[in-house]
Amino acid sequence: MCMVMPPPLKYLIVYPFTPLTIAKCFNVATTVLIELSMSTREPPLLSSQFALTVSICNLVALLVTLISLWFTVQKFFLKKVDISLSISAFILYSISAICILLVPSRVEDTFADRYSILLVQGYLITSALFSSTWAYVHSIDVVSNLLIAHWGAATTDQEIESLLLHF
Repeated sequence: MCMVMPPPLKYLIVYPFTPLTIAKCFNVATTVLIELSMSTREPPLLSSQFALTVSICNLVALLVTLISLWFTVQKFFLKKVDISLSISAFILYSISAICILLVPSRVEDTFADRYSILLVQGYLITSALFSSTWAYVHSIDVVSNLLIAHWGAATTDQEIESLLLHF
């Protein structure tokens, strides 16, 4: 018995977009976990103006990644938009990593704690760079017929069939 996915979810497993979806989901989950680990520790792991900048940059990068993921999952994928969103996330994660390096050390901060946060930021930077590179090299612009009003009206059956092959 074949399980049919609802229309928006069926685009999660279309090849050129699957690695992008996986990388963006990784970024979302990792950013949420790193923010929770930084903010729930007593005393806070990073407590300075740089730490506030780290959190703001990570949360804005999370928002940018969620917007990019929404476009990818809905199959309303424009290559230039996705590349620019991925590069924006890359820049924001890079700023966060630089700010983590600039945060002054405290006695209660261990090197392992700061190193692990910096290492996770490195993973986020690598994932954002991968997303922009993959979008540039392997993807194409597509627009789902789910988002086009009156799709298929005033066209011949042959045109509709040829367009359906693309979606």
